[in-house]
Formats: sequence, C-alpha cells, structure tokens
Amino acid sequence: MPRLSEERREERRRHTLFSAWSCFSRTGFHATSMDDVIAATGVSSSAVHRYFCSKDQLIDAAADEALTLVRDVFGRLLERRPTPSPSEGRDPARGLL
Repeated sequence: MPRLSEERREERRRHTLFSAWSCFSRTGFHATSMDDVIAATGVSSSAVHRYFCSKDQLIDAAADEALTLVRDVFGRLLERRPTPSPSEGRDPARGLL
C-alpha cells in the first residue's frame, strides 16, 4: 500500500477534528465517546487512533485548532487600518471576517 503524503495525512487529521467538533457541539465533551467520533468520520478506528490516542488528546487538539482559527481571525481584523469596529468586523453570512 502506498504511503500517505503529508498533505493527505493532515487532511485526514483535520477531518477527524471536524467530525469531533460536530459530535462535541451536538452532545458535549462528556457525552461524546471515541466511538461516536469514529462513526462520524466514516473511517476505521485504527485510522482515527493513528492521529489521536485518546479522547483527551482529541479534545486538546480540537481546542488548539479552534484557538488558532480565532487568533487568525482577530489577527486579520487587527491588521486592517483603521481597525474595524465590532459591527464592521462581522459578516452576517459567515460571522467574523
């Protein structure tokens, strides 16, 4: 079997994170099991466990990724001159710019 490229590996990891976010938002951290996340990904349990050994590790990675996204949004807003007001920094269709 051919080895996965780094890009494909990262795509799979992010897919697992997005699937976990979906589960967490639907039922909460405590009520979501690794089996729930695995089912949401549509891939095998070994594929998920290749990236995240435990639910705690998955929660940590999901939180880190979410904080990175938020930091990027605020960074882009702060780079704009003049810095937009809260109402100007909001796109009704997508939330924050």
